[in-house]
Amino acid sequence: MVVLHLIKNIHCYIHSIAILLFKSLFTRKIRYFKKLRKTVFCDVYHR
Repeated sequence: MVVLHLIKNIHCYIHSIAILLFKSLFTRKIRYFKKLRKTVFCDVYHR
């Protein structure tokens, strides 16, 4: 029973870490794309 509870907790812990990692990666990518789009827009605008 205790082992099962522990496994469940570990699973939840890993899942939350995975979600956090995915979110951080995703936001970083979005930020990068926004920056890229902004630079492209500035280049087009200033020509």
